[in-house]
Amino acid sequence: MDSTGQLERNSGYMLSYSQPRRVLSNNAGVLFKTKKVGLGILLKRNSQGETYIHALLPGFAGAESGEVQVDDIIVTIDNQNVDNWDLDDIKQLTVGDEGSACNLVLRRRGQTHEVKLIRIGSSRGQLESFEKSPGAT
Repeated sequence: MDSTGQLERNSGYMLSYSQPRRVLSNNAGVLFKTKKVGLGILLKRNSQGETYIHALLPGFAGAESGEVQVDDIIVTIDNQNVDNWDLDDIKQLTVGDEGSACNLVLRRRGQTHEVKLIRIGSSRGQLESFEKSPGAT
């Protein structure tokens, strides 16, 4: 965010958000509800045009996995190369049903790493504390 509290042009939040829960049934006829969640990562563009992880939101899959680090470059999401993609379009790839998997290929210090994240939601309190923490953008 800039000094006025607005997201910078090259920033994008990948957060959980509330959407109406969908009721699903499995073959046994059991009903359960799902909600859409993100990975809890803040993305930015570097000077080479690559999308990198600027921050991790506590309580969400990115931070909880221990496998994602700030400054990791995102190469692919679910086998989709995201080079030159708009940050909002990348966000759409990361959002899915809570409990579903999202596969990332990340580049860190010249090495690529494959990471499978299971989307998990977080409490609103954790989101608010992240947004108010020093250096959160």
